[in-house]
Amino acid sequence: AMYSLAASMVGADGEIVQSEVVRAEQIGTDIFANFDKIEFREHCNNLEDIPKFSDVVAFLDSVLTDEQKVQIYDYLKQIALADEDLAVEEEDLLTLVKKEWGLEV
Repeated sequence: AMYSLAASMVGADGEIVQSEVVRAEQIGTDIFANFDKIEFREHCNNLEDIPKFSDVVAFLDSVLTDEQKVQIYDYLKQIALADEDLAVEEEDLLTLVKKEWGLEV
């Protein structure tokens, strides 16, 4: 589910840029010990087939601890800022996560 969220964030502005994918992988491997680059790239390459971002966020709300939610939110925010340009679409996704998960970040 985390890969779906991350891939959606990478493609939020309507395009998958290779440098963003690589940066998201670097951040992911820094934060999550079991980050799987191959699985992440499969999600990036199949954006039209992955679950809807809001559905994944809603599902994870009851599954994750508050600490895990903050960790995933921080990861998504780092992806959004990786190209030093926070697109409106990326900001909207981050706002959705904060609202759905009740985060004060």
